Amino acid sequence: MEGVGVDIVEIERISKIIEKRRDKFFGRVFTEQEILYCLNKSNPAPSLAARFAAKEAVLKAMGKGLGACPLNNIGVINDPGGQPNLELTGLAKELSETLGFTTWYISLSHSKSHAVAMVMAKG
Repeated sequence: MEGVGVDIVEIERISKIIEKRRDKFFGRVFTEQEILYCLNKSNPAPSLAARFAAKEAVLKAMGKGLGACPLNNIGVINDPGGQPNLELTGLAKELSETLGFTTWYISLSHSKSHAVAMVMAKG
């Protein structure tokens, strides 16, 4: 079993959401670890946008859409070398296991205006 998902997000869109509904958006979308990592940067919006794109890419790789699980059940955690890895919890983990996915690969990137994530799942 394999799945691939790609998503692209406008960084400005994430910046505007943060300005208007920061606490609600953070609580609904990101894990505590993601928030701490991103807020430690001088400009957190590109990193937050890349993580938002990753969450959608994970759902696409599973053949699901938004609403299939809480987005904060999908976490992007950087290892000590800075490489991003996925950490699935709750319903996201259950969906992954039900579909037979055991290994996840992720790549994140951003430019001045957009953030992109590519995710591959294998089972």
